[in-house]
This record gives sequence, C-alpha cells and structure tokens, in this order.
Amino acid sequence: MHASVATVLDEIAVEHGREYAAAARQAWGELTDDGGPEDVSQYSLQVFCWAATVRRHEDPADRVRWVQALSELLRRLGLHRYSEIAWGPGTRELLEAARSDADGGRSTYNRLMREAGVLPADTEMLTWGTAHGPVEGGLIRRVADTIELASVTGAVQPGRRTAGRDRRQVTREVLLAPSPGEPGAPVLAKVLAERAELWAGAGRSMARSSLLAPLIDRVAVARPLIDGVDLSERLARLWWLVERCKEPEPLTSAGYLKPATVRDFVGDVGEPHGFGRGNRESQRPDLRYTRQVAQGLSLVRRHAGELRTTKQATSTSSPAELAPLVARRWLDRGPWDVEQHAREAVVATLLTGPSTTDDLVATVMVVLGEMGWRGSDGSPLTAEDTYWFALEPYRELHHVGLLADHGYSGQVSLAPGAAELLLESVRQFLAHRDPRAYALA
Repeated sequence: MHASVATVLDEIAVEHGREYAAAARQAWGELTDDGGPEDVSQYSLQVFCWAATVRRHEDPADRVRWVQALSELLRRLGLHRYSEIAWGPGTRELLEAARSDADGGRSTYNRLMREAGVLPADTEMLTWGTAHGPVEGGLIRRVADTIELASVTGAVQPGRRTAGRDRRQVTREVLLAPSPGEPGAPVLAKVLAERAELWAGAGRSMARSSLLAPLIDRVAVARPLIDGVDLSERLARLWWLVERCKEPEPLTSAGYLKPATVRDFVGDVGEPHGFGRGNRESQRPDLRYTRQVAQGLSLVRRHAGELRTTKQATSTSSPAELAPLVARRWLDRGPWDVEQHAREAVVATLLTGPSTTDDLVATVMVVLGEMGWRGSDGSPLTAEDTYWFALEPYRELHHVGLLADHGYSGQVSLAPGAAELLLESVRQFLAHRDPRAYALA
C-alpha cells in the first residue's frame, strides 16, 4: 500500500478504532487497487460509492460506515473534493434510495451520474450503452477522467450552456485518440470490435454467428465506410421521394400517393423492367417499397393526409448527404425481434458474396429456427412464415435499387456501392444500438 495512505490509516486507527480503519483500508483497496492518491478520480469514486458499495454490503449501516470511513481517509489525504463526494448529499440520497426504492436506487444512481457532469457524451460516433465489455468500460473511465481534467482547467464548465457541447468535443477527441500501445489504431475501432464480437456471439444460433463473424474486422473501423463512395445511383429512388416530399405530397383517401406522383416517379427513376404496371402506388412495387423503406428509416412520414419529408432528411441537399441517414437506420429499425434477425441474416449473406433467393430463404429458416422463434401458437415457424421473413428484406433491397439486375435467374448480388452502404449500416448499428439489446439475447 502507498506509504502516505498507510500513515493516514494508522492515524485513523488511533482516533476512530481499528474496525473503522479496517473499513477505510478495504474501501481504499477496492477503489484504487491498493494504489496511491493519484489513482482516485471523480468517476471511479462515484461508481464506487453509489454502486459498488450497495452491491458490497446488504446492511444499510455497513454501507454508511464504509463510505464515511473512506471519506475520512480522503479528507486526511488532502483530497477534500473527493471526500465531500464520498459522504456528500448525493451519496446519502443514493443510500436512502437503495434502502427504500423498488429498483434498489438504480434510477437515482443514473440521475446522479448524469448530474455529476463527467459522464462521456453521446456523439455521432458512438452512443454509450448500459451494458458493455471491458474495453468500453475502460474507455468510459478514460473519457470521464479527461472531462474531469477539462473541468479543472476550465475547458469544460459544468452548469454553463456550452457544457454539453464541450463534453461532446472532449469525448470525440478521446474516441479518435490512438489505443494505448497501438499507434494509429483509434480507441473507437476497439470498442466497435468488442461490440461486434458480442453481437455476433449473441443468441443460440451457430448459423447466425458464422454469418456475422466475418463482418467483425470489416466494420471495426473509426471512419465511415461510405466516405468517398458514389451512391447517387443506389439512392436515386429514395432521394427522389425525399426531394418530392419536401413540399408535402397529398395522398388519396386510401393513403396512397396520387397517380400523377406515381407517373412522375416511374418516368424519373422507376424500374424500367419492373413487375409493376399502371399508375397506382399499389401497382408499382418499386415505389411502394421505396416509400416503405423511407418511412422505416424516418426519412418521410405520413401526416394529415400528406406524405412529408422529416426534419432530419429535409436538411439534406444531395444523395451523398442522405447516405449517412440511410446507413444509420437500415439495420436498426426497431426491436430486437424476428424481423431484425431475418434482416441481419439476409444482409450478412449478401455481404459474403452472391447468393440465390432459395439460399436466402434456407439461411433465414435455419437462423430463426436456431434462435428459437415460434409462431403465435407456440409452434415452429412454417416454411411460409420463413419465406415472408426472408423475402421482405430482399424485396426492400431490390426495389430500392441496392441489388444488381440478374433478371429472373434467381441470382442475388449487391450492386456497386451497396456493400459499403450495408457495411456502414452494420457499423452504425453497433455504434448506436445499446449492447444490452443483444447481450441478453
């Protein structure tokens, strides 16, 4: 144990008794791993006093003695700010909530951590999860410690209007900094790799894990995978609808786009050899699926008898600016459910190389079966069920324009640029979906 800490512990034993000093010694050892005063940080202290202490002791009196003894030790070491945290209003509120609240103080803990002002900020690069592995856990502390230092120097000023912006900037800088001992490898890439391994290994399907595992190295990168990729042709249909609906597009009484709109779509960007004929939306699967996807990606929305471009999509001025919005939501459109697993399986299969519609259906059937999905009556999914789950994401890819044209051969492959867009959608899913969603699958 650090010499200065040992000396102070001896003083505490003389004044408060050996039992009190023993509590302080144990608390210090767990907080710092028997290190010195330089190993204490605001974040680690808050986690220790507000979470570890509750897990460590069931008796409320033991919890109080534990943090009071630690607070006394910190005070005698000259760490007065930390001493006030260890036995301050926040700690007292948390210990009371842990004793009386139905959730054991969890909601109070989350609120106090947010109010403390050192938690890493969510950014366009990464959304922090409620479940995480050791790499992400270590990075959370690293960012929090950097924010604390910035608060001391004045670069971040808690309570001011710019504090949130400043915390986001500090978070970005740490995410893009090299990993310790690995020059040139940003920390963000390590976090994405850890999340990807957790994602690929989730659930009970070996077939699913085998499909997803080859994607880990391809998506565990810090930079967007669509940078410099021309996606104007791939996103032509989605972009047409987004542009068209920037001025609200009236719908029929049945909720369809009007025939004049359908004719314009077919004339501008529709499938030249599509199955659909006619000037009704229901007769044009290319337009129907383009609209379905656009609504699913929150690019357009139906409101008061009109189809309107959403606020986030209205700000785009080109397909290149639309591409990140498409990638952000393509794989992440809802709950962790059977449709999500089917979409994953179809995307992962096509990212490994050309396939056939029959193989897509067979792959989805195996994955959904191994994952344990059942029908509403509890029976295994039928071939008809699986056929729909497999072909719906396939049809979206086809009618939006992300698949190569193989006519009626049954062959399926991605069009140029589509692989980068779908890989980026996987990367964005990993960066922003809470790992708890799949860690507990």
